[in-house]
Amino acid sequence: MSQSGILADLTSSAANIETLTGDSGGAVGPNGAFNVDILGSDSSVNNDNGITVVGDPANNKQTVTLTNRVTGQITTTDAVVTAILTLAAGVTPAAFIIDNGNICGFNSTDGGGGAYFFTAGVTTDGTTATELGSEFPTEFEDAAMAASDISFTVSGNNIIIQVQGIAGKTINWNASFTYRKVS
Repeated sequence: MSQSGILADLTSSAANIETLTGDSGGAVGPNGAFNVDILGSDSSVNNDNGITVVGDPANNKQTVTLTNRVTGQITTTDAVVTAILTLAAGVTPAAFIIDNGNICGFNSTDGGGGAYFFTAGVTTDGTTATELGSEFPTEFEDAAMAASDISFTVSGNNIIIQVQGIAGKTINWNASFTYRKVS
């Protein structure tokens, strides 16, 4: 980012940035060193914009959060189907599209890996989630991952992504998806 044209006066109390104001939390001004920390995070909270900016004036911080995002990591050492991501559908009847879903796995025992992409649709009546359909259109696997598996399901009022490892093999999994919700 170019700083061209910005007048810098670091010798006086006149800071270049007076305040930064986000969606909530209040305006944040620089500390004595003329600094405001801009932090990043993610959240599964539903927000139509997909992003929030929250100020923490007492600590001179702004946090930029990617919302509508679910992430998780797990390690498997057996062939048991295990949830890696769970999203509660909520008490309000709604429809969901699960998009940009991806899972990667690394078989650290044998040195192989896998990459998987998915999409899905779900509705809830506020007490029970119903899968409209799911698709894993792209799967890439080394031979060392051929016996592993991934799946999408619903249980109760939860949206669940699962992985299945391989008996006697240590597999490290990392997964994420974004979603849209309308009620």
